[in-house]
Amino acid sequence: MKISLLIPVFDYDIVTFVHSMKGALGKVPEFDEILIGDDGSSVEYRKKYKSLEGDGVRVIYSKKNIGRAAIRNRLALEAKGDFLLFVD
Repeated sequence: MKISLLIPVFDYDIVTFVHSMKGALGKVPEFDEILIGDDGSSVEYRKKYKSLEGDGVRVIYSKKNIGRAAIRNRLALEAKGDFLLFVD
């Protein structure tokens, strides 16, 4: 069983949260990945999300804001895990 942690986000600083969740990737074998869904954020926040990529963290980018439901659906399609854990 693998779990994907999915984080839809728009112009919000999640750097500290993602770093603490990265620690769980190594300690909880069921955690497979952290997938961030950037829903058309500003350049400033895109850079922050990009800095988190690697070591089990991926970022899905949307050029424009497609809305909460659409970005969640996109994350679900991209996730590799058997189970999806959304954190909004």
